Amino acid sequence: MPISLSLHICAYLDVLGGTDLFKCVDIEASERFVSMLSELERRLNGMRRDGTPVVWAFTDNVFVAYPLRTAGKFSIEQQVGYFLTEIANQVEQIFIHCELPMRGAITVGNLHIDDQTVIGEAMVRAVELEKKANFPRVLLDDDVVRMLPTMPLAQETLVYEAADGARSLNYLGLRFWGFKFHRELIERRIGEVSKNPRAQEKYQWLLDYHGDIERRVSDLGLVHPRPDPA
Repeated sequence: MPISLSLHICAYLDVLGGTDLFKCVDIEASERFVSMLSELERRLNGMRRDGTPVVWAFTDNVFVAYPLRTAGKFSIEQQVGYFLTEIANQVEQIFIHCELPMRGAITVGNLHIDDQTVIGEAMVRAVELEKKANFPRVLLDDDVVRMLPTMPLAQETLVYEAADGARSLNYLGLRFWGFKFHRELIERRIGEVSKNPRAQEKYQWLLDYHGDIERRVSDLGLVHPRPDPA
């Protein structure tokens, strides 16, 4: 079979703590997870209009690929922004509704995709970059950041730069109305994993990320600052 390579943006995601979910220990939670992935595929295919599968789930990983095309209604920048927004929404929803944070990477490059196979440099780079994430974050390849839309607040909305200089997907965006629940969920999980230092470290990173984005939203004048605890 001939190999046909074309430019794609892709995400490789590791569902942290998702072993029981993928074992279908909790059928209801597993069905909810599958439903969310199906909805993501439906929305992406709505943008593509070609019906090719773009979402694969296996063990406790998810791979999503989206072709970038110069011809058509949307520019490359718009397609990249759309893809990142959809992945951000998915990461947020899986964390909020399944209480499962995600670690991963998003890259751009050539892929060959058919009904049985996904191969190409973009997938290999995504897998390699995911290993460097260390925390519950989805790292962004430099090429992805360079292809972001130049519209106002695009960088602030989609990119989070941590203290270590790594740039990852800002899944909270600038949607401050969900901050309270997000913080409460993280704080509860920190208490629940108090005897597991590695898990605590991951949730502490999420709490630091939450605080940084909340301050960013406040600095932009989008919401009043959160009062410090008494």
